[in-house]
Amino acid sequence: MLRPRVTAFAARHPRCKTASDALAGLDALESGAGIPWPHPYADGVIRVLPVR
Repeated sequence: MLRPRVTAFAARHPRCKTASDALAGLDALESGAGIPWPHPYADGVIRVLPVR
């Protein structure tokens, strides 16, 4: 649901680092590798809620 919107935005704005970072984060989460960046409020661990 989220990936198509982010992918479309990234295609329209190829120089947008936020869009490419979001895609990299989605890739990491979907592969089970976890989030690739530490979160300042979670001691480097972000708990991801399951998508319904």
